[in-house]
Amino acid sequence: MAGRPVEEVLRIEDLTVSQHEDTEQSLKEDALKKELEGVRNLNKVMEGVIAAMTKAKNNMDVHR
Repeated sequence: MAGRPVEEVLRIEDLTVSQHEDTEQSLKEDALKKELEGVRNLNKVMEGVIAAMTKAKNNMDVHR
């Protein structure tokens, strides 16, 4: 039974491991991008709340 040379089998295994690591890295990057997007959205909301509170404070100061 003629099989593949050991060097070829090892190369194929290395490629498989490399592809798995690339996929795993890509999944981690996607998760981090999603988390960053969530943080940015939260920052926008917080900036809006702070702006609204500042405006309300300024309106109360004017009416005193």
